[in-house]
Amino acid sequence: MIVELKPLSMAEARALLSEREDTKIVAEYFEKFTTLPAEKTEALQKELAALDNIKLKQTHLVKIADFLPKDAEDVHKIVNDVSLTEQEVSAILGVVKNY
Repeated sequence: MIVELKPLSMAEARALLSEREDTKIVAEYFEKFTTLPAEKTEALQKELAALDNIKLKQTHLVKIADFLPKDAEDVHKIVNDVSLTEQEVSAILGVVKNY
């Protein structure tokens, strides 16, 4: 039974997965592609949420924290279902730059 649907970053999924022994292949994948630890990923998501941009959904925040975009083009690839202004993209990149 599904109790709650919540988007998880790869770091959060990795932390949950570490509790299980039978998931070696998936654990190796997370080790290879996860860039930030779960605590920093959560802090980054909170900082992005603090921008109070109503266009950004939780799924966007999670993916931004997973991929850590370097430029506006990367941000637009992640947030492809809404249109962001240059100022909004700059604000996002400014927060991500600290991580």
